[in-house]
Amino acid sequence: MISKATSKEMSFIYSKIAESASEGAAIFNSISIDKAYQIVLPVLNNGGYYVVYRNPENYILGWILIGENFDLLEEQWHGFIYELYVLPEYRKRGIGKLLLQHSIKNLKQQGYREVRLNVYSANTAKQIYEGLGFKYLQSVMQIKTKDID
Repeated sequence: MISKATSKEMSFIYSKIAESASEGAAIFNSISIDKAYQIVLPVLNNGGYYVVYRNPENYILGWILIGENFDLLEEQWHGFIYELYVLPEYRKRGIGKLLLQHSIKNLKQQGYREVRLNVYSANTAKQIYEGLGFKYLQSVMQIKTKDID
């Protein structure tokens, strides 16, 4: 069952927020709970919300954080997926894909003509996004200054 998270379910999500942020950025065990809250709270304070996937026993197996974002170049609002997380023991069962499909449909019904997300290059969820039709808009590159002569 997929629906908006209850306040009790939000407490569970918050207990896993650092783990979710760290995995999403492929920086395991390095994002603190405080930093993860700093990332998520502005989205929630601006109307974003969590949608959860529950099993028949009503346990949360995964969630997605959706909201909106403004593209300054296009001067247009679009739906945005800020976070997708499936508990490790329930991965590879299609839960992430179901959450994405539900959220994309929901954002379309809200009138957004486009849905976007950011994904780190090492994030294995890229395959799911590409399979649903997401296309790359830009790439962010880096160089470590310690690697420069």
